[in-house]
Amino acid sequence: MSITQKMIDDAFARSEDRRNGLERDYLQKIGHLRSKSEDFHNLKCARVTAFILENYSVEIDEGELLFGRYTTAFRPTPAMEDEYRQACLVWDGAGALKGSDVGSTGHRAVDLKKLLKTGVKGILREIAEEKQKLSAYDGADVGKRVFYEACETALQALCSYGRRVRSTLAALAAAEQNPARRAKLEAMAQNFSAAPYEPCKHFYEALQCAWFATFCMALTGDITLMGHIDDYLFEYYEKDIRDGIITKDFAFTLLEHLYLKHNEVFNSWPASIMVGGVDESGRTICNDLTYMAVEAIRTTKLVNPSVAVCYTDGLPEDLLRSCVDCISEGYTRPSLFNDSLIRKGLRDAGVQEADACRYIHSTCVEITPVAASNIFVATPYLNLNRIFEHLFAGKPYKVGRMNHIAMSYADDGDDFILARDVPGGLGGITSFDAFFSLVKEFIAAHIDAAALRILEIVEYRRRYYASPLVSAFMGCCIKSGLDSSAGGAKYNFVYPAFPGVINFIDSLAAVKKACFDEKLLTLEELALACKANFKGYERIRQYLANRCPKFGNDIDEVDSIAREVHETLYACMQKYTTALGGKCYPSYFAWIMHGVLGKMTEATPDGRPAATALSEHLGPVRGMDKNGLGAVVRSIAKLDQSKGIGGIATNVRFTKDFVSDGKDRRAVCDFIRYFMASGCFEVQFNVVDGKELVEAKKHPEQYRTLMVRVAGYSDYFNNLADNVKDEVIARYEYGAV
Repeated sequence: MSITQKMIDDAFARSEDRRNGLERDYLQKIGHLRSKSEDFHNLKCARVTAFILENYSVEIDEGELLFGRYTTAFRPTPAMEDEYRQACLVWDGAGALKGSDVGSTGHRAVDLKKLLKTGVKGILREIAEEKQKLSAYDGADVGKRVFYEACETALQALCSYGRRVRSTLAALAAAEQNPARRAKLEAMAQNFSAAPYEPCKHFYEALQCAWFATFCMALTGDITLMGHIDDYLFEYYEKDIRDGIITKDFAFTLLEHLYLKHNEVFNSWPASIMVGGVDESGRTICNDLTYMAVEAIRTTKLVNPSVAVCYTDGLPEDLLRSCVDCISEGYTRPSLFNDSLIRKGLRDAGVQEADACRYIHSTCVEITPVAASNIFVATPYLNLNRIFEHLFAGKPYKVGRMNHIAMSYADDGDDFILARDVPGGLGGITSFDAFFSLVKEFIAAHIDAAALRILEIVEYRRRYYASPLVSAFMGCCIKSGLDSSAGGAKYNFVYPAFPGVINFIDSLAAVKKACFDEKLLTLEELALACKANFKGYERIRQYLANRCPKFGNDIDEVDSIAREVHETLYACMQKYTTALGGKCYPSYFAWIMHGVLGKMTEATPDGRPAATALSEHLGPVRGMDKNGLGAVVRSIAKLDQSKGIGGIATNVRFTKDFVSDGKDRRAVCDFIRYFMASGCFEVQFNVVDGKELVEAKKHPEQYRTLMVRVAGYSDYFNNLADNVKDEVIARYEYGAV
């Protein structure tokens, strides 16, 4: 048994169905309206969560083996629409006090292993034990009591939803005339006969329970990730295989259905699954489910889940080869993460050894310890290239404000202005060291301004956000009696991201060579060229772009600048501690923000024209890698990437011809081992012809499911902005390693 092309097509169609969010949005708003009198924000959030779970429809179609996706049949009556309009007015007017805003959604994984082992019953028992310790005479325990009540409310609603699912599936089975389909529906109903309230006993039940919890958290607006499925699901698989309860083929089919569900629920938003790595004893995790997780990428063919392999020295050669085979066929996944380097970075950041072994790449490449985290990812996106607009173009230097909810960079409105005079003007700068020193002052000022907003946002979320269902699946929160957003999580790191950092480094190298080493033009002349977007200065642009050294070519002169920028960013960010005790760590990936910020950024001294996409990863700017992949690795290895637990992406694009035979694929395996041994963080691949990408841009309707690696994640090419499409097209295609 396996999935069919129709199932894949249906999953893709469901992922793009505009009706997906209608019922969830309706229930959220009505739930908020009906709980508006609740004073405590986390209890209000729990009641909204419960209202959604207790009323959301149960929808299942023929062919599905796992329950849990958005419904499309929701049709509100006129009376419901009237109440919804009233609810929206209350929602919109509530502001920070609405009490339904969830915490660090989308960038963490909860303790699904514990859920499968103890069931919700065990977690409720643990909460009851902690409540027994509270004092009726201590005001400090009031907040804990409220937190525990919120968790109980959310957990009970989860179980209530599970019972409704079981009842619906049993009724469908009883009415089903086809014996084969009836048996499948009965098996699906059986998965909910005990779980999620009771512990799981079998693989099918455990997989369904883990997905059901994941789906419910997404449904209530508090997205979590499934983590290391080859770790916590393997004991159920192994036992069922040994006892003859399940076959390997059926287990693989279930995993395929899990992948289809990821596409239906998350569409192209990168929902992570990780496999491999090591356990707490340092033993490599590798089993049947590890291999299946890679193989299912090929058979399901869609963009989700965002599968990654934690690379260790003990990773079997045939598993690595399977990864390369999958990539060679154009599937863009899995990406590969350097497990030992990441664990070192986590330990250096104060993560306990047991937690350092359990981490997830939370959507793109950012690292989040499982079941213990309230991480602020890409908070904010910072564009260092704006510094040149002040130094060269005479503009006030602005650091955009961040939205409290999205925590995104917004380069408009009331920006922080960091205008200051350049002592003596540009003509007064007589050495590159003096110029670089001034630039580093602006880096520090840039981060200072951003840090102020970061600290405000963390405090804002501590006061007004809550995640009762997610927090219930984090033992540290239950032990402390605090919501994950309010200090209950062990780890509260902040990861500012720096799209365009390589443009910034290349620009510094260009300034050094053009204005100080060779003295071909003055800083004032370079400023005029950039301000004019190189109109009338094309020879200068060509010189800056093609004759000045570029990062990623193993040139010590520019790589030393990169190392100093990296160390400066790290040192500047380490000065700050949030209200939750979290420190800041840099990240070098961009999601789509290299396109967004690039459109806002004027021409830069590396020869990049205005409005074009910025660099998206830790590697050469597209088209600037001239000395081969070995040189790329040697350049980026000069940076201490263990300090980049915020996430570091390195993109590599191969030609289809190169990876078409076994010898070349073995060479790619060798390259991956060399990459990891050199101390590099993560590598991800594209295997797609440039001509195909050009055609896809011209005729998008013919390439609906064409996937590419962007800047830390995979997406459908059609989803990208035009300047990001151009960036992907312009990447260098390697025909050898």
